[in-house]
Amino acid sequence: MQSTEIINAELNTNLNSKNIEYVKAPLTRRIFANAVDVIIFVFLLVSFFAGLRAIVSNTSTYKAKDAELTALKLDSGLFQRDKDTLIKETTIILDNSSIDTAESRRIGAISAINKFFSFAQQKCNSSDYEVMLNDYKSFRLSCKAENGTQLFIESNGDVIENPEYISLGSGTASPVFKTYYEVAYKPYINDHLQSYMVSAIPNYLELNRYQSNTLLFGEFLPSFLLAMVSTYLLPTLIFSRGRMTFGKRLYKIALLDRSCLSPSFARTTGRFLIVLLEFILAIPTFCVSFIISFSFMMFSKSHQSVPDYVADVNEISILDNKIFKNFNEIDLDTIDTHKEPIKFKPKNYN
Repeated sequence: MQSTEIINAELNTNLNSKNIEYVKAPLTRRIFANAVDVIIFVFLLVSFFAGLRAIVSNTSTYKAKDAELTALKLDSGLFQRDKDTLIKETTIILDNSSIDTAESRRIGAISAINKFFSFAQQKCNSSDYEVMLNDYKSFRLSCKAENGTQLFIESNGDVIENPEYISLGSGTASPVFKTYYEVAYKPYINDHLQSYMVSAIPNYLELNRYQSNTLLFGEFLPSFLLAMVSTYLLPTLIFSRGRMTFGKRLYKIALLDRSCLSPSFARTTGRFLIVLLEFILAIPTFCVSFIISFSFMMFSKSHQSVPDYVADVNEISILDNKIFKNFNEIDLDTIDTHKEPIKFKPKNYN
């Protein structure tokens, strides 16, 4: 538990000196203030992202590319619309359907595969198409049931389901049909045909890259930066005395530099950039940067977070004391404004 820490500030100017005691903000208040700022940041991030998403998705270029990608997905047979008209992978729809039986899933998977080969024959070159056919043939011949029985056999130059094994199936929920779906058709769709969709179908990969880049660089990153600036930098311009965010303002916490003055805009901007870096690093490291900064605040001798330590600022309580922006304000503050004014009496010349 952090004890109350006093910062004795001897503020010297050209005219006089002033001694002020500042109290470091309690750890619990600092945590709550940071929590408020994070909530504001998340709210702004979602709001900015929703706004940018609506703007970008309504541009003519995005609409045209999205329509082209949608057409490729649906024509391939590897994707379908669910009951909510959302486009999902065919195997996901088959797996999650409450009315589909093992037999209907098997038939649905076979239909999707046949549709893909018809689609691929039109879209890709002949050499790629031939590779797909040979791969499908060799894959099926390698599939076996749990007891080692071949699921497919070669007959008259073609590969067919093993008649002896499939004849064991009785009823739409038969384990035999489930085996064909789970061991053969579903893995082939997910592991092979989805790969061919990316590598062999013209424009599919490019259209997916366009959507991914638009999402990342056109929507998320601008939203992230706008939310960060709006949460951690703009409020310090509004509450410039003590450079407070809305969370710090709510819990009456201000920043002081090494001279025990309100930090300059340059120092505040530098601190903001460190906070920004901390947020960026938190994404790939699963919040490790936040944990390190919080550990500094909890256990370091100065009880400063990483941004405060690097920027050389302290978080202090402003329940009583005034925060000065510069030494001129200190001079003005030390002037005795209640001193009795000089009384002038007219001289009597008589």
